[in-house]
Amino acid sequence: MRRTEYDGASPIKNYPSMEKSDWLHLIGIAKEYGLNSLRFHSWCPPKAAFEAADGLGIILQIELPYGFGPGQKSDYPLLELRTILDAYGNHPSFCMLSLGNERFTHNDDTKKSIADAKQYDPRHLYTCTSHPLAMNCVDDFFEAADGGTNDKLIVGIEWGGGDVVSSSRFNTKSPETKSDYRNVIKDFDVPIVSHEAGQWAMFPNLNEISKYTGVLQNTNYERIKQALDDKGLLDYAGDFAMASGKFAAILYKEEIESALRTPNFGGICLLGLTDFQGQNLAVVGILDAFWESKGIVTPKQHRMYFSSTVPLARMVKRVWKQNEVFTASAEIAHFGEKDLFKTHSNWTISSEDGKVLFNGQFKTLNIPIGGLTSLGDISVLFNKIKAPQKLILSIEIPSTEIKNTWDIWVYPSEVNLSIGKVKVVNTWDNNVKKALESGENVLLIPKLESLKDGYRASCFTTVFWNSIFKKYQKAHTLGILCDPSNPVFSSFPTDSFSNWQWWDVTMNANAMYLNNMPKQLKPLIHVIDSYHINDRLTYVWECKVGKGKLLVSTIDFTTEIEKRTVSKQLEKSILDYMNSEQFNPKTELHFTDIDNLFY
Repeated sequence: MRRTEYDGASPIKNYPSMEKSDWLHLIGIAKEYGLNSLRFHSWCPPKAAFEAADGLGIILQIELPYGFGPGQKSDYPLLELRTILDAYGNHPSFCMLSLGNERFTHNDDTKKSIADAKQYDPRHLYTCTSHPLAMNCVDDFFEAADGGTNDKLIVGIEWGGGDVVSSSRFNTKSPETKSDYRNVIKDFDVPIVSHEAGQWAMFPNLNEISKYTGVLQNTNYERIKQALDDKGLLDYAGDFAMASGKFAAILYKEEIESALRTPNFGGICLLGLTDFQGQNLAVVGILDAFWESKGIVTPKQHRMYFSSTVPLARMVKRVWKQNEVFTASAEIAHFGEKDLFKTHSNWTISSEDGKVLFNGQFKTLNIPIGGLTSLGDISVLFNKIKAPQKLILSIEIPSTEIKNTWDIWVYPSEVNLSIGKVKVVNTWDNNVKKALESGENVLLIPKLESLKDGYRASCFTTVFWNSIFKKYQKAHTLGILCDPSNPVFSSFPTDSFSNWQWWDVTMNANAMYLNNMPKQLKPLIHVIDSYHINDRLTYVWECKVGKGKLLVSTIDFTTEIEKRTVSKQLEKSILDYMNSEQFNPKTELHFTDIDNLFY
């Protein structure tokens, strides 16, 4: 099962009455992105929605509004349930029903309602609540974010918004594609569907403001736009939205594939395919609140990892050295209409420009529906190809749409640094000023305690849901933004946004503030702040000062650096750049400007 929530609150542009044609349009979008189910969060949609879903082959999960709270009559939920079953129970799309969203009372009332519903209309599947689960319930299925406790997650982060830095494996473990949830679900007798998976925040696209017409006004976005303008960041708004959105889509992909890699997993329910404008604003959708594309990921790209048949690759890591043997175990999750007989599938590893460097074919297999099938193993030695570079692993069934890809990176076996003519220092003091006044090139890697305005905690991922509604988020950040064509990255292949190879860098870096610096200062590596705060943040920036040139980095290039190939390669790229004629910062600052940053 592949579905998303729909709370009914999103402003569907030009569809105020939501007739059947409007539902066909909306549900058609969901199907185009690979979904086969919709969950209606705490409500029951009208007849038109059922009719549209019937025609499009989409299954629906209906939910009762809250009805088990203090002061409610115990028979109220049952009456509402029977009314829904009487009105819509004959629709083939009506598959599942939950007694409500996040009810934390598993009691005799809920058990009785489930038992009565099964007796009254046994054609559907019933559960007490959409999270949490309870082993003593009589549910036909569970929908939950964990297996009963926060240390048994079946989503990417602790439900309820644990601090993302310490509560998500995407931050606490180096990137890989082998994790799954089999040990969490192994003791359950009924299927489990993940609850509100994803919730990876991104920066809003402020160009959407013009879509809010008539009685609607997006004051959230208007305030963010003003805050960016005040900080001198408004010109970056579009880039922040795209970079953080691309990054969030990468996180979503791995979270979805973690579920698909899990044998006997019941399905995955995304929190939302669209943004949510409530609860202090949650920009978590690959589509905007109007169900329109943000340009982050196309429907075809999304269906590669979110459809009825998905190739999977289990890798112990994403970053490899030239002298290592790259290995991956290939599988395919197949939940299509029929078995696939005598299926030929293959794999390739290509460069970013599309040149095939390695390829192979798996043995011919019959692929049954309803689970995982092993395709075979991949093994390659990278010692004869250029490094560093980003590569793309692909697994596909030729002449079909069944294909999936993964970014991997190969780095030199040994990274050789040359300080050259660069003066490397850790303290901003008179000696550094003298060096700059005499025309030297200085790399300043300041100690954190020397930063007057403090710093943000190290973090790879974006924040969960949003940075203020849930539990406190230490970092509040949404990934990085950089220009891959800048010569500072000539020896460090990168996208303009965070990708998996940035994990080692960002988990060993602290963003510094540039709020009080001249607005013409443009970082080499922006750190995108939460839209609730909108500080000017950076890992790396440069300027001319005195007769010299200064580059400042808050990335740790010291701690266990010999084990951290990616960070060492970035350090090499920075030093090579500073030793070249291309090191020519455009912004000129005064010593007093920099004095304001450090103790």
